[in-house]
Amino acid sequence: MRQAGQAESGKISRALWLTESFAEEIEADLQRYYGLDYLDMFRPGRSLGWRKLLVFIEHLPPEGALNTAIRNMLPRDYAPDVEPEQSPWSTMENLTASLIDEIRLNGWMYAQAHTETKLPRPEPIPRPGVRARRRRVLPLAAAMAIDPRLRGMSQEDAQATIDQMTGR
Repeated sequence: MRQAGQAESGKISRALWLTESFAEEIEADLQRYYGLDYLDMFRPGRSLGWRKLLVFIEHLPPEGALNTAIRNMLPRDYAPDVEPEQSPWSTMENLTASLIDEIRLNGWMYAQAHTETKLPRPEPIPRPGVRARRRRVLPLAAAMAIDPRLRGMSQEDAQATIDQMTGR
């Protein structure tokens, strides 16, 4: 644990790396989120110093230009075996994907209700770091015990009814 008043190691080198690598993104984010001019960092007599700049940078939202540029750059340059799709998404990207999934599902339900044929359910947009969910299949005996329409049927008839209902 560092003592109060002592510099945290690596902060200045991190700030230098960020400002050298992502000057335009930092300038855009400082203006957008804080109403600050990045050039104040280099003007004499202004109050934007390295420490304050790094505080602002560290608290930028995940969907900001800087964090997006870092997310997009890291897999390509530092981990060539990682696909860009595996980079973490910002909150806005996750919400947008969820919205698209809901709209697709709504359209599918409408089309399914207005057609005689069984339409395939739309697949959700793959999220980075999230494995696709496998649909769990209820065992036939459990389905027969739960669904009153299947009670009293033979297993073959119950399976045929289930296949007909699910479109298999």
